[in-house]
Amino acid sequence: MPRPTATSGAVLQVQGQFPAAIAAFRQAIALKPNYPEAYINFGVALQAQGQLDAAITAYRQAIALNPGFPKAHNNLGVALHDRGQLDAALAACRQALVLMPRFPEAYGNLGNALKALGQLDAALDAYRQAVALAPDDAGIRSNFMLALHYHPACDAPGHCRRNTATGISATRSR
Repeated sequence: MPRPTATSGAVLQVQGQFPAAIAAFRQAIALKPNYPEAYINFGVALQAQGQLDAAITAYRQAIALNPGFPKAHNNLGVALHDRGQLDAALAACRQALVLMPRFPEAYGNLGNALKALGQLDAALDAYRQAVALAPDDAGIRSNFMLALHYHPACDAPGHCRRNTATGISATRSR
């Protein structure tokens, strides 16, 4: 039964003990190789240790076991973004949103990939969706404000226009 091992891995992961968490998730996967949640957590721990290729493999295994798992697609998108594979990251985040249209983190990660590709208007649209779904999420709001900062609409000295969709305005320092 892999749950106790996977649960201990999750606890170790929260405590920041990533090497021990990785070992616990490996054990959980060895005991039950068709356990997609263990692959997701395994991928998160690997990614936290900078092992992007292994994390991508873990996320892809979770998707192979459960193609309808939006968190697996979202996490894959983040790892692919970190790896510099931005088009693949977009596809993964978009698939997460197909599976779960009200997934603010996936909208935020889609916005991050679009911003990295220089598609600021599309990134802002993704961030607006994320903010609408999770208005109190500081990370999502921060990414949205940063994208606004670099948007051409912020070319007036010192100010950006007010965003009527979210009520957020940004001030640019020069």
